[in-house]
Amino acid sequence: MPRYEGQTGQVQRIVLTPEITRAYWSRRRAWQGAEVKLFIETRYLKDGTPLKIEIWEDGTDEAAGDELIMRLPGNHTVRNGRCTVSTTLRFDPASLGRTLELEGDTGEFYFLVTVEAPRLKQRSNLLYVDLPSLVLSA
Repeated sequence: MPRYEGQTGQVQRIVLTPEITRAYWSRRRAWQGAEVKLFIETRYLKDGTPLKIEIWEDGTDEAAGDELIMRLPGNHTVRNGRCTVSTTLRFDPASLGRTLELEGDTGEFYFLVTVEAPRLKQRSNLLYVDLPSLVLSA
């Protein structure tokens, strides 16, 4: 059994390092236009710490770099070590102002959470989004 010996009156310094422990989507797969939640969990960050959240398209399958899709608008802050953000998936050309370079009808997306001070960054798991293909009828 481990044993700790010390003297009374000693001061022992403990450093609590702030971190973003988890970043994840409310589901693994969704359709274009569906509402999803982004969950962020932190440790030792003060309440009110601002968060910057960006959604990226994962380009590893296409042998291309990741592509920034959008920055989530609004003031996102930590409260009780957590932050939850709801967003609607609008990755169509009309909403984005451009066409995504995807392989097939499914896109793989992740979100990136950053804190300016202290410098922290965390990437979420992948969200697979099914984009309906264009069907023309004569």
